[in-house]
Amino acid sequence: KYEMKTYVIIHIMCNPRRGVNRCAEDTLIEDCNESDNKLCLLDEHHTETCGRMDKNVSDWSDALVYLNFGAEFDLGKPINMHEKKSTGDFVGPYSVVFAQSPNSTLTSDIYSMKYVQSPSDPYLRMNQECDLFPSENDFQNYFGSEGVKFTTAHQTGASLDNIYSPYLNTCENGDVQSVLPLITFEFHVDRDGNEILELSLDYKLLVFPKPSDAAYDIMPKLKRKGFPISGPYCYGEFQTFLMSVDVKV
Repeated sequence: KYEMKTYVIIHIMCNPRRGVNRCAEDTLIEDCNESDNKLCLLDEHHTETCGRMDKNVSDWSDALVYLNFGAEFDLGKPINMHEKKSTGDFVGPYSVVFAQSPNSTLTSDIYSMKYVQSPSDPYLRMNQECDLFPSENDFQNYFGSEGVKFTTAHQTGASLDNIYSPYLNTCENGDVQSVLPLITFEFHVDRDGNEILELSLDYKLLVFPKPSDAAYDIMPKLKRKGFPISGPYCYGEFQTFLMSVDVKV
């Protein structure tokens, strides 16, 4: 019996600094749309400027997000292999804005969650209980400030498979880079006039098993059985084995 369980816990709270250095609604710059990965900011003279999310640090955002992920692999009898990997606790906060989609209509309002670089990103740290990453440096590349930078440059609508494909089965393009969870919210009204919220999440949870870990042998077996696992991807000393659990909700 082959089993794989994953869990995703996302805590979203309003950013108390949302109104600080944020362009007023009546002075928004034309063609500075968050859906295009752009952000309206105020400079030191309180003059409105438009900057790309991947090129600027913003001290305001709509919300702060905390993430908690985990995966459990189980190969029952006669193999009897079991493995758990997780962030150990919540990781964050990550600054995000909610960008309204140009595809929104009067009956369907769609928002995508966009990450913005924050002055607090360098202080993101790996939990002591986290066993997803071999080191703090690996954490920084995927969940820390470097992970945020890479995400802000690639949250433009490209599929995750396309983003990760340059690192699949080859090291010619260097180490695989990671995109933080991409989330979309769609509000619509049903026939009875009730507002319905539908949420979609797309994410590749990279797992760094050592050759001594059970997951090192389990994940390829689960992939061959048709489980939502991708890889192998290139990364450092684990160039020939780094795989992801594909999470879609």
